[in-house]
Amino acid sequence: MPHPDISAAGKYRSGAVNRPGKPASWRLMGGIQGMSGYAYGCKYPSLVFSLEGKSLGAAQQRALWSLVENACPGIQQPAELGVAGAGGVQTVGALLSVWQAVQSALGLPVFEPGRVLVSSGTQARCVLPCMESSQRALASLVRRTMWWLAHPAADGAPDEAQTLFLQDVQTLGRFSASGSNVPRFVRAAYETDIPFFVLPGDVYQYGQGSRARWMDSSFTDVTPAISAKLARNKVLASAVLRQSGVPVPSHQLAGDVETALQVAQRLGYPVVVKPADLDGGLGVAAGLCSEEEVRQAFAQARQLSQQILVEKHVEGRDYRLTVFNGEVNWAIERVPAGVTGDGLRTVAQLIDQVNADPRRGTGTHAPLKRLELDQEALALLGRLGLTTDSVPEDGRFVRLCRAANVASGGTPKAVFDRVHPDNAWLAVRAAEALRLDLAGIDMLIPDIAVSWRESGAAICEVNGQPNLGQTTAAHLYAPMLGRLLQGSGRIPVVMVMGAVNSEAWVASLEQHWKAKGLRVGVAMCDQVRVDGETVHQGPLTPYAGGRMLVLSRRVDAMLVVIGDDSVLTTGLPVDRCDFLILAGDHIDALDPKASTHRSLWHAELLRCVFPSCTEAVAFRASAFPASVNDLKRLTPAAWQALSNDDAEAIRQTVQLLEMQVAPFTLVPEGSA
Repeated sequence: MPHPDISAAGKYRSGAVNRPGKPASWRLMGGIQGMSGYAYGCKYPSLVFSLEGKSLGAAQQRALWSLVENACPGIQQPAELGVAGAGGVQTVGALLSVWQAVQSALGLPVFEPGRVLVSSGTQARCVLPCMESSQRALASLVRRTMWWLAHPAADGAPDEAQTLFLQDVQTLGRFSASGSNVPRFVRAAYETDIPFFVLPGDVYQYGQGSRARWMDSSFTDVTPAISAKLARNKVLASAVLRQSGVPVPSHQLAGDVETALQVAQRLGYPVVVKPADLDGGLGVAAGLCSEEEVRQAFAQARQLSQQILVEKHVEGRDYRLTVFNGEVNWAIERVPAGVTGDGLRTVAQLIDQVNADPRRGTGTHAPLKRLELDQEALALLGRLGLTTDSVPEDGRFVRLCRAANVASGGTPKAVFDRVHPDNAWLAVRAAEALRLDLAGIDMLIPDIAVSWRESGAAICEVNGQPNLGQTTAAHLYAPMLGRLLQGSGRIPVVMVMGAVNSEAWVASLEQHWKAKGLRVGVAMCDQVRVDGETVHQGPLTPYAGGRMLVLSRRVDAMLVVIGDDSVLTTGLPVDRCDFLILAGDHIDALDPKASTHRSLWHAELLRCVFPSCTEAVAFRASAFPASVNDLKRLTPAAWQALSNDDAEAIRQTVQLLEMQVAPFTLVPEGSA
């Protein structure tokens, strides 16, 4: 089975779909186009391709899902699959939902479903949103699926087909988002209409131009590197906190196990052993009461780090308070991994019951982690005089992990409404001591509702890149993005398409915005300007030029000229355009076939662009012939005809810009 390959232009070629001499019921019609930008109204990069095939029967659908489940255990079956008697186009919709479900199950932050763009009989042209980095792998999976549909086996998929399908899924999974914050921030952006895209290094940009912000998981673009460095080193962080008057436990680094034992003896049992330079509860062992437990904990921590810390254990419940821009915006109690007896079931049975919760899993993106009967759990049971066959009395909590963090099987319990103001202020002081804009403050205290001044407390860790969580904190991501961006993060975007003299149109629009005090970015076919300064000279696509503007913090509003059909290959530089000006039909065709299929080419170009236009479309008759009048339905924008006289049309356009795009005008930076 041939794999797809990618050309310099980004087009995936499908290769042969059928085996020689064996007609197929399904096939790819041509290649799979990878769009780096935005097309057909998608908020993500995408794959665009055409399929042909017959409807799938119930047995075929079951076999297909069996193939998918084998490669993605635990995947949720989409509702579109399994519809009895579904026609060909409906079947295409089901296939798109399967590919979307696979991306979701693998942890790729893609929340937009695929769509059928146009269909005729058994044929359909489709768009499948995806991450740009995963396009090659997803294209391979699409091809593999189509090959499997074209060659159904009498008794299910052959072992070789299952193995190859699994390999494609595993390859796609390598592009999973790192950490659990990324997919939740991306989902929040998608659901609140905040534009986003990925930069090199898996850094995400949310917003555009002067209103954009960067994030690396929960690091922001104003998180000081010095602060992050200090927070990751528990010894240094504690030293700064102690000097700032924040209560912290006593501790000392131990270079070997004998030193660790000496430190534990000096501090007094119980103690905590943990890596000094790791986050997320990795290697943490708390409540150690003997030399043997210290030896074991030291050996386990040493497998993860060479920097081992021995710390005085502080009695109290474990709380995580999230501080953002000087305020506590969420708090949880981290209940350690364990089970609560009912007087009927054994410890092993209670563990099985807890692990039956569908939220518990082993993957990076599982909201909760499964309880494990490892050596630590067995040791804690032994300390209580229990075994896995013991039946704890009703209401008795049996702890199975020394650390209380969620990554070790703990359960978060929301306590935000119970936080005493003194305790909230202590958390803010800890974040401010390290100069962190966003931080997770781990506090040990008997009761979060009682002031630490009365009960005592200790800050055992400050996490500079905290996992905000999903079980209790899924609601935090959207408001945090909104505060970072001060709204949607969008700037006004105008596109001029098909103008003979694009400079005249751009100059008038640019001057209009400059008069309002805005810094204007302009992307033309041979030049990019930012606030009047040329930043690039030479030919480039609308996507490349527009991306320069979206990345620039000096751009308050942007103008993009579309003078060729490259957007059919690259997509647009933005997911949404406020004002589209169809100034004429002067568009260079890079595709040599366009000259012989001019009307089809023109319609496809408009079909690619129109869904992204939301407020207004101004057009001249030459740019929008009656033959494509039905494409107006692709955009909710208001339509306005322009004069055939250039000067008058430009004057009308500036007037429309004032009326249609004024609500999006920004207050220039520093003038508020």
